[in-house]
Amino acid sequence: MPNKHRLAVQTLTRFSLYTLGMLAGLASLPHLVEPGDFVLFSENGPIEWLQFALMGQAAVIFGIGAWKEPPMRCLFTQFSVVSAIAAIREMDGIFDRIPVIRWEIPAAGLLIFAIGYSWRHRATLGPQVDYFVRTAPFGVLWAGFIVIALIAQLVGHGRFLELVMGDDYHRDYKRVIEEITELFGYLIFLLGAIETVLFDDKDHRNSSHLGNGQ
Repeated sequence: MPNKHRLAVQTLTRFSLYTLGMLAGLASLPHLVEPGDFVLFSENGPIEWLQFALMGQAAVIFGIGAWKEPPMRCLFTQFSVVSAIAAIREMDGIFDRIPVIRWEIPAAGLLIFAIGYSWRHRATLGPQVDYFVRTAPFGVLWAGFIVIALIAQLVGHGRFLELVMGDDYHRDYKRVIEEITELFGYLIFLLGAIETVLFDDKDHRNSSHLGNGQ
């Protein structure tokens, strides 16, 4: 089988498995809760911990990618930092219990690092971004970002649900819709991280204009 055809089959197989996994996750939801039970979606509940785990995995995957792919090291490092900040944000309830320390403090520390790192490596970061936005994995990451930052926040908006449900509205409905949508947005982002690191374009990545990422 020609190399391009083999890669196409491998990619189609991976995405089919991703789709089946998400289908299985969605189909299992009715079996995970009892009638009127919102514990699964509570602050520091199982869903938030799963969200934390997904973004923590994304941070690790991008970190490994930064280590293994010097031509893309700057961009992958930034992705790893962004994923770590998102993971910390999901654990805000834990950090809020620690005197003085809130989740914003470690997140701000990572953000300052990211800004400083970007400035230090600005000569190589720009070409890496220019290259990456023209690859397929960028679309997967972007789709995850749209689900997390826009769809989950707007569809799960309390005012919108109040208008739609009227007297049947309950604040817990908002949390359920928002948390489930965020969860699958994080999952798509994680799949994007996997696709980013697996993306096979070594000839282009190793070209001199991307720099060495050091």
